Amino acid sequence: MSNLKVEHLYLKKGQNSLIVRNGKGGKDRIVQFGPGLKNQILEYMDYRTRRSEYLFTSHRGDQLTSSGIQQVFKKYARKAKLPSHYSIHSLRHTYATNLYKASGYNLRMVQKQLGHASITTTMAYSDVIGQDLDDAIQALETEE
Repeated sequence: MSNLKVEHLYLKKGQNSLIVRNGKGGKDRIVQFGPGLKNQILEYMDYRTRRSEYLFTSHRGDQLTSSGIQQVFKKYARKAKLPSHYSIHSLRHTYATNLYKASGYNLRMVQKQLGHASITTTMAYSDVIGQDLDDAIQALETEE
């Protein structure tokens, strides 16, 4: 995320994506997102005072490091009264889990979006849907 450059964003009309350079396994991939996130990115772009090639910059205008991004996240997580164990990776995990559910449990789609080389890695997200399983079993019992 710290290496994300403005030029990697595709935000023109009808475009809601970005390219990840040297992502998982050193591979490039396109990540699509919804119009809500696109609007937030555009607002952020208007709000930024520094015109760096990098999307996320420090107060001095330098590229924000991964550690710097994590520190900013932790600061706002505390203000939002989120549990202290939340991290940037927690966001990725939550996104993957929600995408898995929203896609109708399409593991291949999640694999592609996250950039996992092996479906086995992605399968970890399918194991966290315990509450959904409990709800589905309960729904089956009420249908009888």
